[in-house]
Amino acid sequence: MAQSIRCFVAVPLDDDVIEAIADVSSRLRGMLDVPLKWVSPAAMHITVKFLGDVPVSQLLEVTDVVRDAAADADPFPLPPRGLGAFPSPRRPRTLIVSLDDPGAKMSRVAARVEAGVKKLGYPPEGRRFSAHITLARAPRDGRVPSVEGAFAATDTDGLREVWVDQLWVMQSELTPRGAVYTPMAKLRFAEG
Repeated sequence: MAQSIRCFVAVPLDDDVIEAIADVSSRLRGMLDVPLKWVSPAAMHITVKFLGDVPVSQLLEVTDVVRDAAADADPFPLPPRGLGAFPSPRRPRTLIVSLDDPGAKMSRVAARVEAGVKKLGYPPEGRRFSAHITLARAPRDGRVPSVEGAFAATDTDGLREVWVDQLWVMQSELTPRGAVYTPMAKLRFAEG
């Protein structure tokens, strides 16, 4: 059996963005007495495409696809929209910071990655791309009540825009303490 690693493509966040999100996440966490698994600040990012198990022999091809998608893009900002949840704040499974995508620039980058890895045999996403940063997830068998009130009471004015100027191919190792992410390739956008 060929050796493989769990991978995904992500936009990294700078320290100022992480600090602001961690502050909002901490305040929100203090208001919610519900069973959620909170994402550590060090693990925060924007997922562009989850690939799952990638054969080590195919990692270079995946990296080339992501390099091509990055080379076709100029850097751009993603302003914060506010707190959100999938599927909804009334029935949350995942709590997020939602990001605006002016001009659909991030969506186009994600579509280029998607099209490239599809040619390598990775299935397309079943839903439209939505730029966001995950804050917390409900346990698989847990039911979480509405978080609408907590969202309304949480000050998000300190959130900062995300500057998107690179894509990372990340390895995800599942451990008893949670996932550990390691960059396998850091690919910069064109500089205009």
